[in-house]
Amino acid sequence: MSLRVRQNDGRQETVQRDRLAALDAARPDLDWTILPPGTERFRYPAPSGALAATALGRPGAPWVLLVPGATGSKEDFVLLAPILSDAGYRVESFDLAGQYESAAAGPQAGGRYGYELFVADLIAVLEAEDTPVHVLGYSFAGLVAELAFTERPERFASLTLLTTPPQAGQTFRGVPLCSCQAAS
Repeated sequence: MSLRVRQNDGRQETVQRDRLAALDAARPDLDWTILPPGTERFRYPAPSGALAATALGRPGAPWVLLVPGATGSKEDFVLLAPILSDAGYRVESFDLAGQYESAAAGPQAGGRYGYELFVADLIAVLEAEDTPVHVLGYSFAGLVAELAFTERPERFASLTLLTTPPQAGQTFRGVPLCSCQAAS
C-alpha cells in the first residue's frame, strides 16, 4: 500500500508505507525519564503550587519555553531540547498543574482546573525572568499560551503552536460520546 504526500512545492510524491514502517521500526526504544546530559531539575513557584521543571543550556542565553499538552509532561521534549540548546538557547519546560511531577499542584480548595489556573501558572513562569520568552505551546498548552499572550504579550519574544486545536472546547465537537453498540 502506498501513501500520497504533498510536498512544499505542491508536487505529490508516493511513499511506500513499508519504507515508513521500517523507519519507525529502526528507531530505538527511548526511556523518556532519562533526561539529556546537563539537564537541570528545579521547581517554578506558581499560583497552583510548585511546578516541576527542567532546563538545558547556558543561563542567560535566549530563553525557549516548551509547554506540554494536557496529557504530556516536560519529558515530551527530551529530543527537541538538546537541538535548541546546541543552537544557543536556554531551553526550559515544566509539568502543568496536575501532571507527572507537578501532580500536587492544582486548584485551591473549592477551585477547579480551568484555563484561568493554567494561564496564571504560565504567566508566573514567564515572569521568572526579565526578558521576553520564545514559547512553544503543544496541543492544549497552545490554547493556554494564546490566552496568556492576550494578557501579557510583552512577555513573549515569539509564540509557536504545535498541534493546537483551532478553538478552545471544540476539539471533540461532533465525536459521539459512545460509538459502541449494545450486545444483542
